[in-house]
Amino acid sequence: MLNYVLMEEQLRGEYKSVFSHIYSDVITRNYQEDFLDDKMSDLFDLLVTAQSQNLPAERVTGSDTERFCREFFADYGLRERLRAVADRLKSVAWIVLVIELIEVSGKIQSLRDFFTVRVNVASYGLGIGVAALLSLILAFTRPVIWKSGKMNAGKLSAGYIILTVVLIGAGVRLFSEKEFLLPAAPLVLGSAAYLLVYYTVRSVSNYRRFGTLRNPHRALYRESQTAMQDSSLELITLRAWAKDYDRRLKKGKVTEESYLDRIRTLERTNRRGETVITAFTVLFCAATVWQVARESAVSDTLFFAALLIGLEYLIWRFFHKTTVRTMTICRKTIAACEERGITAPAYIAQRLSPAPELAAEEAPASAGK
Repeated sequence: MLNYVLMEEQLRGEYKSVFSHIYSDVITRNYQEDFLDDKMSDLFDLLVTAQSQNLPAERVTGSDTERFCREFFADYGLRERLRAVADRLKSVAWIVLVIELIEVSGKIQSLRDFFTVRVNVASYGLGIGVAALLSLILAFTRPVIWKSGKMNAGKLSAGYIILTVVLIGAGVRLFSEKEFLLPAAPLVLGSAAYLLVYYTVRSVSNYRRFGTLRNPHRALYRESQTAMQDSSLELITLRAWAKDYDRRLKKGKVTEESYLDRIRTLERTNRRGETVITAFTVLFCAATVWQVARESAVSDTLFFAALLIGLEYLIWRFFHKTTVRTMTICRKTIAACEERGITAPAYIAQRLSPAPELAAEEAPASAGK
């Protein structure tokens, strides 16, 4: 799913208000992800165009925003609803697969035990109950919130998250002693089988429609979102450096000419940190798998290794992406300062000096389809 909050930040004034108002409504309706991404990208493009041409937002939505929403999303038909059900089941399958693999890995001594161990599935019933109750609450509160004219995507999402946590907490307190045991193997294998079928069907469908296994529209969306994220992260980093420079300058710890050396040091530190984290992850996985291999059968070792490496990779990937983005900003700043023959504070001031509306117009340039 696209980052709609990030898209909203590229708009200003009435254009931002309209996008936020419509987004606040659609997030309560559980539209199918691809359909929602297409429609919200179309809306974003329309509002960005109107903003760049200084046209009023009403030129896009008309005077009745609620009516515009009904008509704009009117093509949400049976096919999209069925795909939405399949997507929900995919999410559930991933949750069940990951949870049960983690739980089962702590209960089995050999691969044979995998087919006999039983797990408590009462929590899944609680999750289904909470989801059903939230759907009812959304159905009743959506018209009231819409008519109030005070819908805010961030506050609305936060409110539903808090409500979800409260409902789950109440459910856990009421049903914490309940147990409903089922064999783990059907849950794990069933979830894995569904995911295999889901991604196979989606790949075949994409190939028939686009001639490729992946949806090129989604790839384009991801590229534009990455560009937006990089742009936002760069501005956030430059603002942080500007504050850091001012603070250090007042304390006499840095000069305008020497601050670029601090950025060089930051880049080297991140590069070394990336190397250390990668090396530690590899050594940790190798040592742990080696220890298990000495005490377990080959099949058990392979099962454990796949689970461990998968989890460690997700953790490593998170830190890797953050570190690489930070190093890229450092290198870009260093290269620009050396090429222009200016100091780092001067470069930072130049990058932060454009009016917000100009920055907003530059970033969405690649956000269209």
